[in-house]
Amino acid sequence: MWRCVAWGTIPSWPVDEPQIVGGARAVALLNRGSSTRRITMSARAVGLAHARTYRLENLWTHTTAATHGAIGAAAPAHSATLYRVTDS
Repeated sequence: MWRCVAWGTIPSWPVDEPQIVGGARAVALLNRGSSTRRITMSARAVGLAHARTYRLENLWTHTTAATHGAIGAAAPAHSATLYRVTDS
């Protein structure tokens, strides 16, 4: 099942679920707007258990980053960023 979370007046929304292999979460940051927008949310907001750090794997660019809880991207207009998120 997919869960959507609305964030204020920003015309974008994150989606999480289902868990994928290894307990990771798929998190999509969608920008439905007509200009690039910074979309940020917390690991907690997408249902991840507390962890010291999280590993973000961008499934489009094949890059990885570490975070202490913020999941975000500068998403171009009418686009999406998709992460595989695991606790480190």
